[in-house]
Amino acid sequence: MANLETLQGSDKLREAYPKINNNDQALNADILANATNIAAEIAERISSISEEQAARISADSAEQLERMAADAAHAAAIVAHGAAQISLSVSGMVASDVNAALLELLTRINNIVASSGTSSTEVVDGRLGADGTARATLGTLIREIHAQLLAAARTTVNLVYGPQIVTVSKSSPFAVLNIRGNTLVNLLGTDGNFESDKDSNGLADGWLRVSSAGTFSIDNTTNSYGLYSQKVTSRVEDVTNSMGIYTNGRLSIQSGKKYLAIANFNKSAASRLVRLSLYDYASGSAAHLKSVTDTSNINVSLICKYDSVITSDKISINLYCEFPLGTVESASFDGVRIYEIDAATYAKIDVDPEYTGEKLAAKFPYVDSVQHSSGVYVQKYGKNLLPPFTEWTLHPNTVVTKPYEFILNATANYQYSTVRIPVLPSTSYSINLGNSVGQFNNIVEKNSNLSTVTFFQGSPSVTNKTFATSATTIFLDVQIASNTVGTFTFTNPQLETGPTATPFQPRNDDAVLIPYQAASSIDGTVYDSIYQQDGKWYRLNRFVRDVVLDGSLAWQPFDDGIGFKRFTFPNLTGMIASSTKLTAIKYDGKPIRSVRTAEVSTSDQIGIGVTSVLMSIADVESGFGENYSPLSTEIKAMMYGYKMNNGTFGIPYDGTGTKTWTRWDATNNTGAVTVIPTSVAAGWPGYKITYELATPTTELLPLAEGNISLHDGGNYIEVGNGVVVREKVAPYLQGALYWLNRSDYPVSQYFKSRVNKILAIYKNDVKDSKWLIGNSIFSNGNQRAYINAFDYDPTAEYTVDYIALDQYALTAPTLQISGDYASNIATIVSNLVQNQTDQAAITSTISRSLVTTYLKGAGERLQRGAASATIATAGTAVTVAVTFPIAYAKPPTVTLTLTGAAGGTAGYINIAAENVTTTGYTLRVNAYVAGKIDVNWRAEG
Repeated sequence: MANLETLQGSDKLREAYPKINNNDQALNADILANATNIAAEIAERISSISEEQAARISADSAEQLERMAADAAHAAAIVAHGAAQISLSVSGMVASDVNAALLELLTRINNIVASSGTSSTEVVDGRLGADGTARATLGTLIREIHAQLLAAARTTVNLVYGPQIVTVSKSSPFAVLNIRGNTLVNLLGTDGNFESDKDSNGLADGWLRVSSAGTFSIDNTTNSYGLYSQKVTSRVEDVTNSMGIYTNGRLSIQSGKKYLAIANFNKSAASRLVRLSLYDYASGSAAHLKSVTDTSNINVSLICKYDSVITSDKISINLYCEFPLGTVESASFDGVRIYEIDAATYAKIDVDPEYTGEKLAAKFPYVDSVQHSSGVYVQKYGKNLLPPFTEWTLHPNTVVTKPYEFILNATANYQYSTVRIPVLPSTSYSINLGNSVGQFNNIVEKNSNLSTVTFFQGSPSVTNKTFATSATTIFLDVQIASNTVGTFTFTNPQLETGPTATPFQPRNDDAVLIPYQAASSIDGTVYDSIYQQDGKWYRLNRFVRDVVLDGSLAWQPFDDGIGFKRFTFPNLTGMIASSTKLTAIKYDGKPIRSVRTAEVSTSDQIGIGVTSVLMSIADVESGFGENYSPLSTEIKAMMYGYKMNNGTFGIPYDGTGTKTWTRWDATNNTGAVTVIPTSVAAGWPGYKITYELATPTTELLPLAEGNISLHDGGNYIEVGNGVVVREKVAPYLQGALYWLNRSDYPVSQYFKSRVNKILAIYKNDVKDSKWLIGNSIFSNGNQRAYINAFDYDPTAEYTVDYIALDQYALTAPTLQISGDYASNIATIVSNLVQNQTDQAAITSTISRSLVTTYLKGAGERLQRGAASATIATAGTAVTVAVTFPIAYAKPPTVTLTLTGAAGGTAGYINIAAENVTTTGYTLRVNAYVAGKIDVNWRAEG
């Protein structure tokens, strides 16, 4: 350490300065010495540290190399640490080490993908569909869902005549693709219906008795068609047990053709023998051709198929029955028909179950003369097959309070209300009839003869029941009553297909209604087709149907044969020249045979030539004498319904006497004329032909309507015929109600055909749900309808849709209808979008048409109404004031149409609209016959 001199405070500068210099030198020397020492010490220490660090680095490197070598050896080793040695804890897993966890996870994966195990709640839940059904694997469910999102082909369904069930997995619109025409030609004409007995001898017109045994009558209690059947009853005094009727050899058949004869029999005892036979009377005596018999049924359709090896126009149908001698028993015949059929159909008979027994008879029902399929409907019944109580046959003590509710004021036990429902044989159904205290129900299965097959009775066993119909059941009678006296309320009955009952819903039917004809050739190879396209209905016409051959055609005589004459008229538009492509019937309903023109060699034949049609008519029907060549105008008079004689009734004109004409159905010369008639005789049925077109045509069907949607599960669908659409009706006021189709009220409110079922009633073309429709014994057919007077609009036009009862006079059955439906969601949506587009296009077209019509009329208003006036004194006019429902800005144009005359239309009737103002007009009526005059009026302005 440096020695420093002390500085005193009293030292002067010259004394202090040397001290300072000395001290500075001493300090510098001391610092330098210390710096040298420090540097030496630092060098020594650094040297020491470097040696230690080097040792440490070397040690660390050696350890690292050892570890790396060990790691490399571990990585390269085949077996190192086992997975079972590695612990693991995962929530939701049972495993506690890696090995067990991997195995558990692998099991779960295999279970999800490949098998149907149920080891995991989540897996089971993942396979469970919304329908409650578990799939085998999750992938199955996913693919099932995915398939619904892909476009798929539609499922085709072929519907047949009558009822059937179409089962679908999901609700979908049903599209009708093609309705195939059908024509039946009954060689018996109308005689097989037994509706007329003009000579009152107990035998229907056109039939003779085969023996003296038995008594004969036209009966209205066992009829299958129309109003009557032919009944034969044995007598105690009969000496032979065989009796019956025959047609006296007047049918024509040809060699190589195949025929089907059917007759409906009803017997007083099932074991009694009945027989249908074919005989040939060409030789003057009866030559047996073929027979069929029955000895086991009360009601039966006897079916006889015949492959003809002869050509004869003397064929007879014979109908027999046999009863024990000394007894009084009976049998009835009805619906006798004989059809020419094709070889394919012939081969199926009694081989194919669908072409056997009653199923075959349903395909070939009785028809009058020639009928084409007409008024086809396709009806899908709602899931609930039971209609509202307004359509039931109700006990008189019953009051309907709601469509599906009625109150029974029972004065005794078992006062039933009943409804009959068509069902299918061997089919599962579920029924729920409610559970009122004291309720007593019957479910009665019926076969085609309306005989009871199975009978369920009681409550509550019949209140809620699942059952399968028997093999012969086609109807179900549902009956509801009480088993004691009192007041009972019954509500919401439901019958549905399938073994599972669902909650109540009102019956909601869908239907397609086609009020048009569709014909076919006899062998069915050529046919009209009805189809839907872009929301509209069309018909592909292969035939022109039911053309009336009357005096308006250019008739000419051709030549004379023995007992007949041949006449011509020009080929009609579209005919196939030089062919037999037509069917024809006479005024009496009997068919005329279609042949080549060169083969027209006897009466009742017709053929198409190169430029004209050749037809032969018997002299006894025309009234032309054997040696007389009629004038063209006289031929026309014949075709207008007049028969010629020489002034003496029944004696043909042969060039001498007075040319005289009577109506075709006259029995004497009363009302005869001596001037050639030039207009149609009253009531003349005329001759008709249906012919095939050389070139088909397409026709829009504006009255066709309706669509069908299928609900999931079984859909009960019925194909039938005889639907009538928008027929105009005239309701009748009785008391406080307006009635339609009631049998004990004036015929003016009858429908044109007897009614099987009323579908809907419309007011000014809008459905009017205020009408009550139901079954009644006081119906012109099965049903009638009524409405409260305060709900009726006398100025409106009322029309009706219904299914006719007497279809034998209107239609042949429609046997083939094809349709399809979407089978998955994507296709359903696509079709709905397309249908919506089609409907939008139609609506747009209609809107444009309405706007155009309105603009053309400068915004004119159209109103319609009805009015009437009563002529008290013939020839004296009366006037009635008529008021428009809505006033006009200026007087409109009024048009009147005569709709009814109580005194008849003979003589003079004059109707006029006078003094037309903005609020109404004066109806002026005059007639030569007293009585009420009804008119419809139309005001436009």
